[in-house]
Amino acid sequence: MTGGPKAVLYALGLCALIGAGGHPAHADTQDRFWILWEQIRHAGSNCPDGSGCRQVREYSSRPFTPDRTDWLYRMFGLSRGRTPGAGRAGERPDAPRVCQDTSRTGGPGSDPERQFLSESLDALRGLAGIGLDLRSLRPPPGFDSGFGADLQAEFERRFRALGLLVLDPREAARLPGQPKLNIFLSFTDPDGACAYSYSVFASLSQTALLSRDPATKLSVGVWSFSTKSSAEFADATEYDAVLRVLEAFERDFSKANDPE
Repeated sequence: MTGGPKAVLYALGLCALIGAGGHPAHADTQDRFWILWEQIRHAGSNCPDGSGCRQVREYSSRPFTPDRTDWLYRMFGLSRGRTPGAGRAGERPDAPRVCQDTSRTGGPGSDPERQFLSESLDALRGLAGIGLDLRSLRPPPGFDSGFGADLQAEFERRFRALGLLVLDPREAARLPGQPKLNIFLSFTDPDGACAYSYSVFASLSQTALLSRDPATKLSVGVWSFSTKSSAEFADATEYDAVLRVLEAFERDFSKANDPE
């Protein structure tokens, strides 16, 4: 199925913001309950289960203030007055993120401006895959038209060894964070008046929310690397220079995901 987005499911759920730790309120907490309306639309091709289909979720909420709330606590596996942490029912795996515990992650429901800044390599932690296509790289002098395809094959082989899925950049939109690695190779005219030189720049982009306005979602650069021809790499080729991007990414990805 192709064409514009189509609403395929309406779900009415109950979302509770219960205390600072997600439990019935004590003296320093307040319980509030909300009705949540989730709408899931499918857009793209081969919907609803095809690889070209994309889900778009939208939400609307209203405060819910019944006369009695005992039954609401029982829905969460709790009773008012119990010790925090006792008997709370686990979240459903398909629950909207706005309804999940955000005390650790600082997700929806918390103030993003109050979060500490993350380390730069944190952007690589938990990365599931990457959009990458090097086949269109223009071959430098001395290389044939298979220059980009050979690099693509090497990147895919070594990314798989890291546990990363490699997709066409357009397909990467279905990965969490929509990660995409762009690599640019430029070189001067070998027959020009100036000495021949080349440079490589790489940038990994992912989607992020603006902390002052979480409704604003952007694709931003979260990791980068650059290298160029120099005396340090006097015997290296342009192919070797692009591989230095791969080596730098392997090093930083492994460091970011080191369980220690």
